[in-house]
Amino acid sequence: MEKQIALTIWQQMNTIDQNLVWCMGTKNMNLLERGLRFNVSGLSFKGVVEITLNGSDLYDIKFFKPVRKQNQVMKDLGIKRFDTTLEEQKHLGFLDVFVEDLMHNLEIIVENKQ
Repeated sequence: MEKQIALTIWQQMNTIDQNLVWCMGTKNMNLLERGLRFNVSGLSFKGVVEITLNGSDLYDIKFFKPVRKQNQVMKDLGIKRFDTTLEEQKHLGFLDVFVEDLMHNLEIIVENKQ
């Protein structure tokens, strides 16, 4: 089921605006339980985008930035080690997005076009 949802999202994105998919520098696709996660490298946002199908059969779009922090346990041992985690950019997300608005909402954030 998860593979089918991710495949559907990917097909819809490409059908609506394949040019935008490639302009955003979309890469590193990962399946989620009810969606798709991928990296983008756009004009105004570089990070991770997560698109999931919610209970209303609409999409939720979340944006994440990688954050690199020193591992505290290793620091206490005198070893320099850094871990990278994803930090959600809550002020950028969209909830309950209709499929026809999917690419427009991505374009607003990733390519800063309104």
